[in-house]
Amino acid sequence: MDNIFNKIYDLLKAGEEETALTLLIDNKTGRVKKPYHNDLNHAWYVVGDILAKTERYQDAINAFKKSSKYQSNDIEAIWAIATCYSDLGKPSLSKFYLLKAIKIDKKGKNKDALTYDLGNAFFDLKEYDEAIKAYRKVSKKNMDIYSLATANIKHATKEKQQIPG
Repeated sequence: MDNIFNKIYDLLKAGEEETALTLLIDNKTGRVKKPYHNDLNHAWYVVGDILAKTERYQDAINAFKKSSKYQSNDIEAIWAIATCYSDLGKPSLSKFYLLKAIKIDKKGKNKDALTYDLGNAFFDLKEYDEAIKAYRKVSKKNMDIYSLATANIKHATKEKQQIPG
């Protein structure tokens, strides 16, 4: 059986985000259309992803929140909310959602990436000591993220030294 979202995925691959949105969402009611309404968590996540990629961050946040309403332990939706808040320049809200995602990620599958993003939120809040602590928690197992964290430790240390006091 075909995944009902395959048509949406094909449209997205072709760069047809607006067409995908019109298939997913009823403009009059703002609700997910049939047959996508059978998986509201995924449908709202896809809507949020489209909106985020087209830089409509506040609308994306609303969609991701709807997604997580249907599956409260959806780390990806909560993480996406944090990313959108970061993109909007709201690091304290980003931090809130990252901490929530970390708490849900009991197996630690996303630990390094979430911790790195949390370090970035602390950095953006100018809480450099907390940023450095977060970056230091990133494991060497994921060398790409570890390299970024190591570079950001140096950057945070430099920024911290420039604070008068």
